[in-house]
Amino acid sequence: MLLKKNHVVAIDIDDIKIKLIYLKQYRGKYELIETISLETPPDTVINGIILEPQILGERIGELVRDYKLTGKKTITAVSGSQIYIKNLLMPKMKHTDLRQAVQFEATKFLPVPVPEMVIDIFPLKNTVTENGLKTELFFVAIRRQQIENLEKCLKIANLNLKIIDLKPLAINRIIANPKNYSVKALLNIEASRSDFSILNGENLLFYHPFGLGYLDLDKDVEEDHDNYKQEIINEVVRSLEYYNNEYQMYPETIIITGYSQIDNVSKLQQLIKDNIFDNVQIGEVNSNLVNPHKISEFPSPQFQTEYMLTLGLAIRGGL
Repeated sequence: MLLKKNHVVAIDIDDIKIKLIYLKQYRGKYELIETISLETPPDTVINGIILEPQILGERIGELVRDYKLTGKKTITAVSGSQIYIKNLLMPKMKHTDLRQAVQFEATKFLPVPVPEMVIDIFPLKNTVTENGLKTELFFVAIRRQQIENLEKCLKIANLNLKIIDLKPLAINRIIANPKNYSVKALLNIEASRSDFSILNGENLLFYHPFGLGYLDLDKDVEEDHDNYKQEIINEVVRSLEYYNNEYQMYPETIIITGYSQIDNVSKLQQLIKDNIFDNVQIGEVNSNLVNPHKISEFPSPQFQTEYMLTLGLAIRGGL
């Protein structure tokens, strides 16, 4: 019974692929039981937003039945332009009162009405200021429709959704950090979109999604490559400048994740080094966290990159 409680399904749904990992936790290690991927049904997910939860849920449900995962505890993630994050400094108060106060504060900066959002807060630390004791907190808001469509999709698939995470946090959880950088940036490149985030330890400080993906980088036309290169450089520069204006500092490193074509990602790494930032790395899974002996392809860089996000989700679900 103990092992059953520590079984978890992690699922990453994007415009092109659905990736699923089935994992169990045992004696402080994580054993991968299954890795599954399939093409996302056409027009069901656009820019990371689920538009057809019924069709998508039925397709995922076929996998759930085939692999006998019905009712398994499940964790997934959201990303994209439907997410709004902010670090806030609020007066010190009880958590229930703080949640109510943040609802009012959010009316000042959210671009849509607060009732249309699902809001959560994560207190980070208390700070003494000239105006008294304050609480620094991480604020996240997601379009309610996006959450409802995700919940409906996984309910139709007969999965037991327990946690909805943010993609940068999941990647940060699993990624190797050999020099123990305190402040790092993640450039996560997916099929049709990407995002640039900056974290201090486990705290997400900055998040910027943009509509460029590895499909742009994989095009054969040289002119398209040049346009992509310039656009991604512009996005990274804007993100770094915004972060520096806010925090008067830069991250210690930029880590590229999500993109599995190693030749092209190495070229992108060199491009950023030459034009923006000296310390750029290609992300690798923290091998201390995962016991991969049942999956022969796990050591390959391509596998690590493709399943990094899903592994990060699975580990949170297994904690």
